[in-house]
Amino acid sequence: MDQERLQNASEKLRAASETADGSIQRTLYEQSNSIAELAARSQQIHERQLTEQLDDLQTLIETVEEADDTPEDVNEYLHQAKSDLTAAHGESDSSAH
Repeated sequence: MDQERLQNASEKLRAASETADGSIQRTLYEQSNSIAELAARSQQIHERQLTEQLDDLQTLIETVEEADDTPEDVNEYLHQAKSDLTAAHGESDSSAH
């Protein structure tokens, strides 16, 4: 289930990168790839890795929200991706116990 949520988050970030432009577009694309790689791993996903991805995503969200020229779609995709990552993180927490 973690992999499915991570893949969803990756797809939303990819969609956001297609809507965005400039340096944020590349950053979103790289974040999408990073999450997709994490989702593709067959091994157990560690809570630390999810926490790092959530921290990176939160930084991206703050950067995008501060920019005046960011399309609203980008913000929506970012918040959807954060929701998926947060859910995957919660599942990781409960499976660790």
